[in-house]
Amino acid sequence: MTGGPDWAQPVPANVVGGHSFTHLVTGSFHTCGLSISGEAFCWGSNGAGQLGNGTTTDSSVPVAVGGGWRFSSLAGGQHHTCGLDPVTAKAFCWGHNGTTSPDPFGDPGGQLGNGTNTSASTPVEVSGGLTFRSIAAGGHQTCGVTVIGPAYCWGSNSGGQLGDGTTNARNVPVQVAGGHAFAVVRTGWFGTCGLREGSGDAWCWGRGQTNPTAVPGNRSFARLSVGVSHACAVTSSNAAWCWGENAYGALGDGGSYGGGTVDFRETPAAVAGGLGFADVAAGEHFSCALTTSGEAYCWGGNWAGQLGVGAATLDYANGTVTTRPVRVALQGVTPTATSILTPTATSIRAPTATSTSTPTATSPSTRTRTVTPSS
Repeated sequence: MTGGPDWAQPVPANVVGGHSFTHLVTGSFHTCGLSISGEAFCWGSNGAGQLGNGTTTDSSVPVAVGGGWRFSSLAGGQHHTCGLDPVTAKAFCWGHNGTTSPDPFGDPGGQLGNGTNTSASTPVEVSGGLTFRSIAAGGHQTCGVTVIGPAYCWGSNSGGQLGDGTTNARNVPVQVAGGHAFAVVRTGWFGTCGLREGSGDAWCWGRGQTNPTAVPGNRSFARLSVGVSHACAVTSSNAAWCWGENAYGALGDGGSYGGGTVDFRETPAAVAGGLGFADVAAGEHFSCALTTSGEAYCWGGNWAGQLGVGAATLDYANGTVTTRPVRVALQGVTPTATSILTPTATSIRAPTATSTSTPTATSPSTRTRTVTPSS
């Protein structure tokens, strides 16, 4: 595959509407932003009500989430969205709830956490009266860290991604097993990870593991993200590490990838390039990170232009599936119709190492499996 789909946007483009957002979250085909005043706006696919505006009509421009709610933070799942009330710290969710398109294993879902399996096109309160300091939405499940420390999850559980020692779906929150106090929890499609309070060590569950298990390597992390089949984290010294499936170079360790058999890293691998990162985000076979100087870099698969380098390809020979960070195009440039359609070579710069030291990878435990490149 050397050409992207006709809907691909291979360089950054402005979101219309003139809104100012404090942060953005994304799902499979929708995006939501939190305004400075705490209002939530969403756009994109809306077949399950994940835009939260009381309809199931798709929108190519931001629409306000209904109900007059204000939120302190948002989380985007595959086809659902959640937010935290800034006053009560209670969680609210909207969108798909496991009734119209259950996960591939027939799990009924329940990711809205309100005791039903009925989708909702406006926010509904998560049951249980729990108060949360953070929330994360995944494929068909949601997790949150309570104000007092324990983590709770709800929704689909076919791979053990709720971490309660079972594979039973839950439509109300259930406490993650093990008695851990987590500083943060992040959940992907079939897996969930958390950083423990104080120590910063990573624990993961799901993909067949129903209880939290320590990530090998004895490292402490400050930031964490979980994608479809891999996870990435950043240390307090701004070094990025990734683990899990390395399809399309999603771990960013600089190794070779030409399609076919890929390794599965159980132990975190150091992201190549010597860059210092403040935060990282893991997606579906690709990752992006923000440097300490505020520049965005991405690595991994690029079939839909998700690396932001000005092309949407899977051209292995020419390196457009990249296994090491590359700088996202047009940073510091106000996008125009011309610059979006015809990015120049100078706008796609190779990464430059900062003065931060390059982390040394340990010898990771590896497994292999065969994958078929997306077309």
